[in-house]
Formats: sequence, structure tokens, C-alpha cells
Amino acid sequence: MKIEVVEVFYKGNRIASHKRLTGKFGQFSTNHDHLPAEHKLFVDHTPENALAWAEEVGINTLAVMRYLLKSAASEKQGLSAAFRFKGLARKYAAIEIEAACTTVMKIATAPTVSVVERVMKSQKIPAPKTINEPDYGFTRGAAYFGGND
Repeated sequence: MKIEVVEVFYKGNRIASHKRLTGKFGQFSTNHDHLPAEHKLFVDHTPENALAWAEEVGINTLAVMRYLLKSAASEKQGLSAAFRFKGLARKYAAIEIEAACTTVMKIATAPTVSVVERVMKSQKIPAPKTINEPDYGFTRGAAYFGGND
């Protein structure tokens, strides 16, 4: 059996090498590693990945994501809503998303991304202080200011 290879060169350097695709004329195959980052996000966008992301954020975020995917008229519309919902993570922290979803699950029978966004804009969630974060209070001590230490 003979394996045919297609090689791609740029300025004399081989930049890619692939097994020749056999099949119907016009058929194509895309190597996932060669996609730009923004395209990878879209290709990797499946209901399973959306649910996995939501589960990492929290139980109420997962409930909202399940509703978005289940209630959509088609899988494409559900994935569109899920993609928009996941996009909130670029602007808000996971704790903020989960807090908003907790509120939405209490007040809405049909949660939408717009409702979650409105709740997030209206509620202010303080960012949790990390344990390793230094406290920059009075670092010089009382002796520096003429007091007794």
C-alpha cells in the first residue's frame, strides 16, 4: 500500500506535511492544530464542552446552561446562546457568574443570557481576597513613627 503525502513549503522550509486525503472530489479535512485560536474556540464549541465549562463555574451556572441548550428551537441556536453565555467569562469572574445564576434561578422560570447579564450588572460581588495576598497596612511599625513597639 502506497501512502501519498502532501507537503507545504514556505520560503524553502517545510511547514506542514499531511497524508493525502482520498475520497470524494472537493472533500476537505482540517488539522485542528493549524486553526487560528478564535476558530478553535468555535470548532470546540459543543454541548458537552459548554456543560463542562458551566460545571466548573458552579451548580447554578450549570442549571442555566442546561436550560439554554434544552429550550432552544435547534442545537445551533442552543450553542449560540451557550457561546454567548460562556463569553461572559471574558468580562466577569466565575464567582460573579455563579452569583448571578443563583439569583436568576430564584427569580426566573426561563433564564436567558440577557437576564443573567442584567443581574450581573446590577449586583456587585466583592472579589474574594486570596490567602497569599500581602496586607500592605502599616509596614514600618510604631517605632518608625516615634511610638513604642
